[in-house]
Amino acid sequence: MKCKICNTENRDTAKFCNECGAKLEPQLKSCTNKDCPDYGKAILPAEAKFCPCCGYAIGGYVSNNNERNVVAMDKEVFTVEGVSFTMIAVQGGTYTMGATSKKGSDARDCEKPAHKETVSDFMIGETPVTQELWQAVMCANPSHFAGDMQRPVECVSWDDCQTFIRKLNQLTGQNFRLPSEAEWEYAARGGNRSKGCKYAGSNDVDTVAWYNGNSNRTTHPVKTKQPNELGIYDMSGNVREWCQDKWCDDYNSPRDSGFRVLRGGSWGNFARGVRVFDRHGGTPVERNNCGYGLRLAL
Repeated sequence: MKCKICNTENRDTAKFCNECGAKLEPQLKSCTNKDCPDYGKAILPAEAKFCPCCGYAIGGYVSNNNERNVVAMDKEVFTVEGVSFTMIAVQGGTYTMGATSKKGSDARDCEKPAHKETVSDFMIGETPVTQELWQAVMCANPSHFAGDMQRPVECVSWDDCQTFIRKLNQLTGQNFRLPSEAEWEYAARGGNRSKGCKYAGSNDVDTVAWYNGNSNRTTHPVKTKQPNELGIYDMSGNVREWCQDKWCDDYNSPRDSGFRVLRGGSWGNFARGVRVFDRHGGTPVERNNCGYGLRLAL
């Protein structure tokens, strides 16, 4: 906090200048979301991370640490073995998880009943893990659709993902993990900025997803379709994404299955399979499916 009398920089929590003793006026932040009614108004406290009006992540700084470059409070860029990847901040909240009666004949029994779920603040990958990042960490590329390293990695099992994450955390000193199923769906729906779309960011599947209708039976480089409301790409289509949770046959059933949850649908699924509430399960050792990938959470 800068003193208006002598221009000395002080701690954000300081009440008086440590140079001249003048009383410090608290610095206020403004929301930078142009769609917010409070856009540009300096009314938020310095410690605010999210706008209470629209939920937009605000503030931020740039770190001098080459391995962790924070470019904004709503994005954080990590670099490992020369490969950079971005995590998106998601403000927690309560939402209706699963297929509601409004979803019609598309809904499957495993997507029911619709129910309230609450998630805390978390971060999630801007894209699925790419072949480039997997190669950097694991020194190998298991993908069937190799060749373009910006395509998502696939042919990886849930167990493989755990090994990858352990090595990534050793390299970065972070605590990356797979998202929970509730976190995944909340982020796919757009969090507290959700517009209630059927697919991740749109009701027009072709604008946001690589799926059976447009993929030409292959994966595609990440970020080549439109993002959802949170700026997250490829949550519908391209590859299914492993979640941390055990599978349950429906939301009233216990999670005691030997299967693990997969979300998002892949290049091979019809439009029904890439909806934000579609669910799938696989064994933790299943790696021969070239539609199975992952997305990081933190």
